Amino acid sequence: MKTKILYISSNTAIGGQEVVLKRLLQNLDKTRCQADVLITHLRGSLHDEYEEHSDALFIYDNKPDSDLNAMIFQLIRENNYDIIHIFNLWIFYDIILRIKRVFPSVKIMVTLFVDLYFHQDLFASSFHLMERIQPHLWALTTDSEINKKVFPDIMVIRNGIPLEKFKPATKKPKTVAWIGRLTYGKRAHLIPYIAKNLPDYHFIIIGDKETKEYNYIMERKPPNLEVRLALTEDEVAKILSEAQYFLFTSASESMPLTVLEAMASGCCVISEDVGDIPSVVRNGINGYLVPKDVLLVDWVSENLPLLDVEVSKNARQAVLSDFSLTQMVKKYEFLYGGANG
Repeated sequence: MKTKILYISSNTAIGGQEVVLKRLLQNLDKTRCQADVLITHLRGSLHDEYEEHSDALFIYDNKPDSDLNAMIFQLIRENNYDIIHIFNLWIFYDIILRIKRVFPSVKIMVTLFVDLYFHQDLFASSFHLMERIQPHLWALTTDSEINKKVFPDIMVIRNGIPLEKFKPATKKPKTVAWIGRLTYGKRAHLIPYIAKNLPDYHFIIIGDKETKEYNYIMERKPPNLEVRLALTEDEVAKILSEAQYFLFTSASESMPLTVLEAMASGCCVISEDVGDIPSVVRNGINGYLVPKDVLLVDWVSENLPLLDVEVSKNARQAVLSDFSLTQMVKKYEFLYGGANG
């Protein structure tokens, strides 16, 4: 008998949690799992992939919360799901207690992709709600060991990288890649200043869509900075395979996919010392961590030409040992296998 799962995520735009869900759907054993997906907010570039690799895709387009709740309850009644698997969605947790009251046999799990330790003071009310619903969850999972500082019983399932796709190629000297959502917290707005300070290097920003951050960057873009939006996974993999450096500037993260993909692609990763990144990026061994007490723009501008890019030869091995896509999928499938027990 198949384990029936309803995944609930916020959108089908390209971001860490959405890509993890896409890769999970692509590789789940469909003889053992029925995987349906509910998108609560936005349709985006991963929509077709979700539709292709799920058994059913439901799109909810920003109607009142009461309508969303009704839709979820209707889906559970019609499909008799064994598991409701929620990806992030902080504001959504209040429905969990209601689901458990009406459908006590349904197992509910949440996967968190944020640095909880960093955010606990900023979102105190969300943490209070999370503490309330945690006893009612079947499983609480994360991609980051640092989250155990906040929830000691959380289960860590590392994000998986398709290593056959993200792999080194012939590197283009002095090329520096940056990938992420163009939002303020990701701090792509720092890249034009670094690029201006290093005119002999070629910088590439790969973003999701035109935002205020995008407009800010384009207004200050020096000649050696290229900005590209909404690339396919194959296009991203090709750029990383040829890039000599990868620059990660986020103010907070748990265990970002982009850092792992860059390491798998043999890039010399230069990253802020945040979240779980120091557990995989070993300073001076397989990449570099920017000290916490310095300005990132100044440090990178002064030190990047002095760094030993040969450390990138050790980067892929760090990913091979702990972050393969096969490992991630098998851990989730093992967890799902206990739903009917």
